[in-house]
Amino acid sequence: MNKKFSSHHHSLRSTKMLPPLADHLRLLCFLLLILLFHAPVLAAPSDYNEDAIRLVIDETKSMVKNKTTEFEELTKASERLGTTLTSVRQCVKSNKEELDKVSQSLEELGAKGVDESNEVSQQRKNFRTTKMNTQQDLTQCNVFVMQIDELLNTISERRQKLATLNILNKHDDLIALISAQPPGFREWWAEFSPFFNQQSGWEGLSFFVVILGGVLVSVIFFLSLWLRKFLLSEHANHHHPIVRALVNSLAHYLYLLFPVLTMGIFVQLLTSNRKSPTYLAPLAFTVCLYLLLRMLIRFFVKSTGGNEPLLPMPSHLTSPFERYLKWTALFLSLNIFLVSSEFFQKNDVPSFLLLRVTMLTLLCLLWIRLIWLFVNVPGREKSGKWLRLFLTPVLAAAMITGWLGYLNLSEYILTNTLKTIGGILLYFSTKYLLEGGFQSLSYGGSGWPARIRKKFGLEDQQVGTSFFWLHILLDLFALALLLLFIISSWSISQKFFSQTVNLLNEGFTIGHISIAPGRIFIGIFLFFLFWTLSLWAKNLIKEHLANNSHLTASARDATITVTGYLGFILALLAGCGASGMSFTSLTVIAGALSVGIGFGLQNIVNNFVSGLILIFERPIQRGDWIAVGPTEGYVTEISVRSTVIRTFDRADVIVPNSELISSQVTNWMYSDRKGRVKIPIGVAYGSDTEVVKKLLLEVAYSHPEVVTTETNLEPQVLFMEFAESSLNFELRCFIHEVDKRLICRSDLNFAIDKIFREHQIVIPFPQRDLNLKGEFISARANVDSTQAVKETTLGDSVSK
Repeated sequence: MNKKFSSHHHSLRSTKMLPPLADHLRLLCFLLLILLFHAPVLAAPSDYNEDAIRLVIDETKSMVKNKTTEFEELTKASERLGTTLTSVRQCVKSNKEELDKVSQSLEELGAKGVDESNEVSQQRKNFRTTKMNTQQDLTQCNVFVMQIDELLNTISERRQKLATLNILNKHDDLIALISAQPPGFREWWAEFSPFFNQQSGWEGLSFFVVILGGVLVSVIFFLSLWLRKFLLSEHANHHHPIVRALVNSLAHYLYLLFPVLTMGIFVQLLTSNRKSPTYLAPLAFTVCLYLLLRMLIRFFVKSTGGNEPLLPMPSHLTSPFERYLKWTALFLSLNIFLVSSEFFQKNDVPSFLLLRVTMLTLLCLLWIRLIWLFVNVPGREKSGKWLRLFLTPVLAAAMITGWLGYLNLSEYILTNTLKTIGGILLYFSTKYLLEGGFQSLSYGGSGWPARIRKKFGLEDQQVGTSFFWLHILLDLFALALLLLFIISSWSISQKFFSQTVNLLNEGFTIGHISIAPGRIFIGIFLFFLFWTLSLWAKNLIKEHLANNSHLTASARDATITVTGYLGFILALLAGCGASGMSFTSLTVIAGALSVGIGFGLQNIVNNFVSGLILIFERPIQRGDWIAVGPTEGYVTEISVRSTVIRTFDRADVIVPNSELISSQVTNWMYSDRKGRVKIPIGVAYGSDTEVVKKLLLEVAYSHPEVVTTETNLEPQVLFMEFAESSLNFELRCFIHEVDKRLICRSDLNFAIDKIFREHQIVIPFPQRDLNLKGEFISARANVDSTQAVKETTLGDSVSK
């Protein structure tokens, strides 16, 4: 039997594999990105209700007319209008589709005839009534769309004005704030004490609830201690530096982070219905943020287990860099707490304003110092100079505007700058986490990528094309999210951001063609995702059929091939449907393909159809020994376009399927793997022919590959002819595997030669007797004597 030949191999890219824990982190990020990517797709549109939509529009109009409406109320109204607009647009789309169907049905009925039946007339009347009602609904939906768009534009303008006024709101400058501070501690505490005494959030809770919260926090604390001990015992000395740094960072802060987070969530749930703002839950979340930042600092900067930190830098920079980062984490958390607190935002007491200015100033100074330190890190000089050139003026502007009294503007600049930097860091971190995993899935590796590749039927050196494209699409999607995040952060008005999102979702129209970039991207992503899943299903069916002894190898190959192409077609349909492509337009594509086939694609279609014939009819199967013209060898692969034949010199010959269908093909294994071997042999005259026959049959029966038990297939010895110098025989026998014909023939020849020598059976060779006449001999002798005399005379003259 021939061996199972693998497909074409590609070059293996060397990838540095991470340990299982880091691989799980990468897989988790991948799944989170998948869920985030499908969030817009999975969101179900709201139901269309005409009365409810009118009510929303009327309430929003009255709210917009009121000049005292605040920014938050306008934001909620805008969100509600956006949800309503989605359902209205869905109504427009469905009514258009219904109108097209009814119009097409009326066209199919044609003009009214004289002898038209009553049923057809009634059907025509129903279609016209439906068309009129649908047009009325479509008109109403379009009116709603215009009204909502107008209200959204008005709200956007109002929000932009309010946001601009809020950002440019001027308080007292730094000198005035310092001058307005209370003269003593008692006066200062009198300003702050109402906030601390009345806005904590605990004062409205019962004693039982407080005890319950304390017990819950205590339980979480002890569980966190157990988790810390487990991490340190199992993974503290891991061989990979990323896992080791992550475990040490988690263990260092986890037992504090979880209890504080539990307390914040507990208080937030209990005080969420209060009208006045509280500070205890936001303060707990601020502490959580601080602990997370300290954890990240330890993860990247702190050396663990006597090893170098993940961000290598000179020893003289490590200590100040870590120290400034810790102070930055503290003041950043406090500044976020002040910015997010309604009490501090709406309170114009000079002490509160001075506190905000102080926090902003310290934070800006710390960031400027960190940027100037970053320039000195080896290998980061170029990027550090660009950061210093860009961020130093921005941070200085935020600091100076705060001193001048424009606190909201200063916080706006600083907050959005930090958001932008955080978004960029998150993008590159996610890209780094996904890079190694997808590289291993695409080009091979060890660990969990190798197991996943095995599930999808990929060889060690085979490129996973679907994983490669999924990686590119996810990278583009993450980059698009980063750009949208930056636009959303810096936009005073959300109008531009909403227009950008609508452009991606709804697209634009060129002529009669509607192009939606977001839908197209989703369609491409779903195509590769379903294609990847189809490869997994194909390999699963392949493993299942491999244990089925009732199916032949050819039947298994045909089933697996058909499954693969069905999966590809389903993936294509899913991608086209998600991208918004109308399946009626596929008829146009099919028409264009038919024209292309008529002009220049005949061979491709011919090979495709021939491949389908080979797969289903199975005149040739994988592993057969065939001969096509001068090419002879084993069939290693049958696809819908071509068939691969491996010759005995181990050269792969790719033969178009049309040649295998239209030309003559010799299949040595079509219905039976047995084949006949013919060995001609001649013996000398006078040999005992019965002994010769007996010896030849003995040789044939002694070979293990020769068929000896089946009727009509037993070895035979034929006396062929009386030749000139030999008695010619022929040994004919069938062997079990015809592809071993040459080897069996050689073995039989060796055995025949040996047994004939043992029994003195002579194998003659042709002999010829040459008779020369007398005149020819005498003439030849005279020529030889004359030549000898000439040579003697020439020798004497040379000696003289």
